Amino acid sequence: MIRYCRICRSQDLREIINLGNMHYTGKFKHQEEVVPQALLKLLVCENCGLTQLSNNFSLDKISCTVNFSSIIFLPILWAISMES
Repeated sequence: MIRYCRICRSQDLREIINLGNMHYTGKFKHQEEVVPQALLKLLVCENCGLTQLSNNFSLDKISCTVNFSSIIFLPILWAISMES
């Protein structure tokens, strides 16, 4: 789990969402195959407002390519977090 913000290095991080352990996406299970899981938490930095995942993930376990420009929910969650 990260201890400080990836942008400003502040340690003032607040949890927004905790989805618990989730299976890696893009993995289609074959018989008897175990799909890895990882803790999925979303944090916001109270200093700069950056919304970020609490953990770094191993890219070699992800079998799909993700186009991050198509993800629109993170700015929405950031706006909600700043209102509270």
